[in-house]
Amino acid sequence: MQDFPNASLLESRQTGTETQISMDQQNTVTAVDNGDKNRKKIAWSGIVATVPQAGGGRKEVIKNVSGVAEPGEVLALMGGSGAGKTTLMNILAHLDTNGVEILTNPQILFCDEPTSGLDAFMASEVVRALLDLAAKGKTIIVVLHQPSSTVFRMFHKVCFMATGKTVYHGAVDKLCPFFDGLGREFRVPESYNPADFVMSEISISPETEKDDIQRIEFIISEYQKSDIGNEMLKNTRTTIDEFGGYGEDEEDDGSNRYNSSFATQFNVLLKRSLRTTLRDPLLLRVRFAQIVVTAILVGVVNWRTELSGPTIQNLEGVMYNCARDMTFLFYFPSVNVSCVIIRKNSCEKLISNIYSVFDLKAWYSRKTRLKFGT
Repeated sequence: MQDFPNASLLESRQTGTETQISMDQQNTVTAVDNGDKNRKKIAWSGIVATVPQAGGGRKEVIKNVSGVAEPGEVLALMGGSGAGKTTLMNILAHLDTNGVEILTNPQILFCDEPTSGLDAFMASEVVRALLDLAAKGKTIIVVLHQPSSTVFRMFHKVCFMATGKTVYHGAVDKLCPFFDGLGREFRVPESYNPADFVMSEISISPETEKDDIQRIEFIISEYQKSDIGNEMLKNTRTTIDEFGGYGEDEEDDGSNRYNSSFATQFNVLLKRSLRTTLRDPLLLRVRFAQIVVTAILVGVVNWRTELSGPTIQNLEGVMYNCARDMTFLFYFPSVNVSCVIIRKNSCEKLISNIYSVFDLKAWYSRKTRLKFGT
């Protein structure tokens, strides 16, 4: 087995615990090029993740999980609390860091509950936007929690997880036929949300834990023996055998060292800052009043000053001080917040190759340009 103690860095930040991931050396996570630089498939096999327990020892939260996400499709990861869906996505996201930021136009995109807190209409709009991105050849993996039936049916594929294992991984339109084939008690009611029905079947209640686990193990066993399960496993094996394992990617010729140019950085940051400024009209009025008052004071002091030899030096000093004071007036707010912004945000973006160290000038340029513009 191959251990990656830091492979779930995102999960560790959220929970404050150390998650250890083990993967079979022959069946590791892989992102592959499908003959097109902008179309990538990600496959994973034999993933096991453990977390420390309060009383000592470690608990498996992911148990020998396999799967594949195709370009041009949106894969939804679903399951109850503790099923391992978020841990799995964090592992995949960490091992393929190209999917972190939309600004970099990634081939693989990971979204953690993008529809949470939204009404049905806005949730469907978010999913529709993801589908549009997928239609451009991107591979998208999302973690979902209780989607409506309309939103659920919009996804191409779904992966249900329970007790750290894969319960179902396949097309959304094949989910109901699969459960119907398990027996009458697993038949999805016609007027029922398929997602809600499956979640109820793979949930574990403390009062009926033994029966619930037995039911889940039965569904997992039937899935592994089904054509859907065999097809998914075959696709995963073929992908990994053909393209190799973890860390393999296309060669970098150095032609595009950073994922976004200075012009792109400046334009995006300027638009974002402009929107932020316009949303605070009180601040705009204060800045305007500050400029007007300063202009009046300078004008009153130098009112009707004659242009002569003795006064030229004084006027030059006034002009210099005005330019200097106005410059520093707008620079200081940038300096005051830059340390916080860079520490919290820019370091992560440097890791994601959104900004180079030199191109942090884009951040300062848009900050200063916006201040002078207002």
